[in-house]
Amino acid sequence: MEFYSAERVIVNPLRIKNWILSELEASIVLFHTGVSRSSAAIIAEQTRNLSGHASAPLEAMHHLKADAFAMKEAVLKGDFGTFATLINKSWHEKKKTAGRSQRPDRAPLRGRPRRGRRSPARSGRRRRGLHSCSSSTRASASASSVVSSRKTAHVLTCSFTKRGTEGWRIN
Repeated sequence: MEFYSAERVIVNPLRIKNWILSELEASIVLFHTGVSRSSAAIIAEQTRNLSGHASAPLEAMHHLKADAFAMKEAVLKGDFGTFATLINKSWHEKKKTAGRSQRPDRAPLRGRPRRGRRSPARSGRRRRGLHSCSSSTRASASASSVVSSRKTAHVLTCSFTKRGTEGWRIN
C-alpha cells in the first residue's frame, strides 16, 4: 500500500509464489478467542500519542513501518522464520503505541517464533492443542471472567486468494 496526500492510496497485490502461499496456509494457525472489543479507544489513544509527539509511541510506529517492509521481503523470499520473528516483534512495538493494548488479557495467544520451515503436521498438532484449549475453556466458563469471555473460542483456517477480496450473497 502506498499512501499519498489528499487521501490517495494505491494498493498493489504481492506476487507471491504458490509454494509460499501453500506453506503459509498450512503453517498459520488462527485462534479466535471469542473476545470482542472496540478498537476506537485504542486508535484514539494512538492518535493522541502521535499528535502529542510522545517519543516512545512515535518510535514504535517507525519500527512498525520498518517491520512491515521487512515482513513483505520475508514473505516474498519464503523466509518463514524471519516472518514469524517480525510478527512477534511488531506485536511488542504495537503495544508501545497505546497503553490500552498492553492489557495481558488482550495479548494474542502465540508460541515463540520458530526458525526454519515447519511441517504442516506440526501445525496440525498445534491446532488440535488449541481445539482442546477452546473445549476446556467452554467447559470451565464460569471459573473466571477471562475464561468466560473466551467461551466461544475456536481455531480458524487460513487461506489466501490471488483475486483480492471475495464475497457472496446468502439467500
